[in-house]
Amino acid sequence: MSNSKSIRIPVADFSAIRASNTDSAAAIEFLETWDHAFRNFGFITLINHGLEEKYQHLQPLLEAFFELPETEKLKFRVAQNYGHGGFIPQGQESVSRTHLGREQARPPDAVESLATSNSDLGTFPNKTNGYATDDLLIGCRALKEGLDDLVIKVMQIMARCLGLPLDHFQHFYQNGRANNDLRIARYLPVTQAQAGRQMRYGEHTDYTGFTFLWRSADNGLQCQHPDISTNNWIDIPIPSTHKDALIVNAGDLIQRWTNDYWVSNVHRVINHESKIDAEDAKGPLSIVYFTGPHEETNIHVLTDSEKVLQQGPVKAPYAEAITAGEHLWRKINASNQ
Repeated sequence: MSNSKSIRIPVADFSAIRASNTDSAAAIEFLETWDHAFRNFGFITLINHGLEEKYQHLQPLLEAFFELPETEKLKFRVAQNYGHGGFIPQGQESVSRTHLGREQARPPDAVESLATSNSDLGTFPNKTNGYATDDLLIGCRALKEGLDDLVIKVMQIMARCLGLPLDHFQHFYQNGRANNDLRIARYLPVTQAQAGRQMRYGEHTDYTGFTFLWRSADNGLQCQHPDISTNNWIDIPIPSTHKDALIVNAGDLIQRWTNDYWVSNVHRVINHESKIDAEDAKGPLSIVYFTGPHEETNIHVLTDSEKVLQQGPVKAPYAEAITAGEHLWRKINASNQ
């Protein structure tokens, strides 16, 4: 499984869309870049998104939590299985099961996490559940509010790219109806016994809508090359001039909605055998925002879009009637140890 060094996922400057003139040449170029990125890669690097200060404020608060002894962090564990929020210790999740299947899956991922479930921040450390301060909760809430606004704008971008009414997705995402969950991951050293098989995060696709990823340091993120026959992977580094850039990728429901016009690409977080610096040694952080429509949303291929229609008949796997919630829990249940 070699790496492709000559190809990079596209970069889009969100300030072109944030400007008042959304029909400017810069805005049109942004939409073309977005469409190209999700047609071919399923990934894009988003710069100047407006949430940089919120991420910078939250980083030290999260690092302080993850540096606590394991016994202290386990006080915020709410379930034995992944998918219910709270603290998730290493060994609980093997995400490659959702892609490779149980028999071929890798050992549990070298990661520990703090997550919400059903958009509920109540399981995050705060004074009411025994944490010393509310600062982490307040910081996460502020970031989540900013990301919720960004998600609405991104769904409008999706609608514009596909030639749909600007508000096509609003009903599924507005007024607290979206299923948007925050997950903070700290990557851990791969155990010697598992070297060669274990990864920081195994091969998988994301489950529902768009995912927004911020990283404290390059962590080994890769996505699959568009030509899967090459068996190549594309490195996704943090841009040197935009250290708070977001990586945005499409989840399975985006691919299903578009009948494979946009792709939910396989990705992974590999081990940094040859790269050990101060940030990597203490365990780089990822702040991940998984987004999707409310759980009762019936997912149908978007045949109102001319671009989607060009894909031909609805693909057989997408003809099944399914809600967003049913799809999500199938994937979550497959990932649990």
